[in-house]
Amino acid sequence: MKIWMVMAALLCTTWFTHARAGETPTCTHTKASQVDARTADLGKKRTCGAGLYVFGVGGAILGEECPQTRVFYPAHQVCNGEHADNVRCEPDGTLPVERKSCSCGGLVIPFINTGIPTSCVCSDATTGGTVEDFRTVSC
Repeated sequence: MKIWMVMAALLCTTWFTHARAGETPTCTHTKASQVDARTADLGKKRTCGAGLYVFGVGGAILGEECPQTRVFYPAHQVCNGEHADNVRCEPDGTLPVERKSCSCGGLVIPFINTGIPTSCVCSDATTGGTVEDFRTVSC
């Protein structure tokens, strides 16, 4: 008798799970909100311009600011609960975040970090992570 009850419970659970898997997502009446692309400078900033570095010690007093790292976040969409009729917000993959390492360049001898830093020089972009993107779909 107990085996039949266990089998019946298992059958009901399987049917209920299978039936729910075929359901259409609920209409939340929210749309994806646009987030503009932005650049963020991270780490200690140095001034690159009129000045002198000897073995990495020293600095410049006039010139552009140069961060240790520059990060570029692409334009994407997020689900913030912004109301819109007959639509829903859903995931739409990920987008890469670009990361560049920067330092003062110009008349500076590499490896011994000695010379006159005239400008901020950033490396080629590498992947610095991802941001999740969303989209608005009709329901």
